[in-house]
Amino acid sequence: MKIGIFGGSFNPVHKGHINVAKHAMSELNLDKLFFVPAYQSPFKSKVKYLDSKDRVAMLNLVKPENTEVSLFEINRKGTSYTIDTIKYFRKNFPNAELFLLIGTDNLYKLHKWKDVETIAQEAQICIFRRDGNFSKVNIKKYGAKLLNNNNWVYSSSNARRGDFDGLDDKVIEYIGNNKLLLLEIGRLSLSHKRHKHCLDAGSMAANLAKANKMDAKQAWVAALMHDITKEWSNEKHKEYLLENGYDPSGTPELIWHQWTGALWLRNYYRVNDEEIVQAIFRHSNADAMPFESLTMLDKIVYVADKLCEGRRYPGIQAHRELAMKDLDAGFKAAAKVATDYIIENYGSVNHFKLKKVGK
Repeated sequence: MKIGIFGGSFNPVHKGHINVAKHAMSELNLDKLFFVPAYQSPFKSKVKYLDSKDRVAMLNLVKPENTEVSLFEINRKGTSYTIDTIKYFRKNFPNAELFLLIGTDNLYKLHKWKDVETIAQEAQICIFRRDGNFSKVNIKKYGAKLLNNNNWVYSSSNARRGDFDGLDDKVIEYIGNNKLLLLEIGRLSLSHKRHKHCLDAGSMAANLAKANKMDAKQAWVAALMHDITKEWSNEKHKEYLLENGYDPSGTPELIWHQWTGALWLRNYYRVNDEEIVQAIFRHSNADAMPFESLTMLDKIVYVADKLCEGRRYPGIQAHRELAMKDLDAGFKAAAKVATDYIIENYGSVNHFKLKKVGK
């Protein structure tokens, strides 16, 4: 029996992982391949891991035929070394041929792995190609086999920046439905200053929600992500709006991010909460909308954006305290400051509506 062992963080699993597994199954004529998600990789101690249950769930959504997800390293907890995993599979499959899959990115440090000589004796080390050059010194040293797969061009780190092009649709939907990676996406895709503002807004929104017996996590997510596209260029905003069937002509560029952010969250990140989408869609221009048309979440996100830590104007602390006691009064106080500024600098306050293309 031929068994493949494919360890990694799978943080999250992407198309490259699945393509390599399928290729290895074929080229090595494996009977079974086990994905072995790490509890904590000894080589990625600074990387923030998704919860193990989520990483396992996403693997199970996309695993190919004749593959399984092993919980050995996760259940063992702590830092796992490859030699421990090899010993586990040897114990459970004493007569099997073991094939250990690792990427070319690990070749340069293979000689530093714990008990690598024993690993090479117990299993055939198989190297799958990733993008970039690599040294073949350790291939010869440990009798490894270089697979003939196409170069791996996907990256979990890209997904943690909000680039989901390398993810299966089922994985994207799982991430959006469970609201995963939000902090990582914000931290890695926004400037430090903008991300700090989003964190502060999220914190205040959660407190406002608690004070009003609303869903604190929902409010936190909406406020945390309200400026996710704020730093896009005007050209990117316009292109994205047109791609999604909207024409921003005649509307101020300053508020385009409220629309692109909401659309990105719904259509790309796949969040399944239209109340969050709407609150972001309205957050820059809510002060020009009929007050009775606003939901509680609309008001919470607006107030959190305008009054959170980092914002400064005379009397803002009093407005923060007012909002915690009376959300409507706090909204109106913040809105008056904002609209007075707009009138002084731009002449009037308008409720700008985003038009569908061709209408």
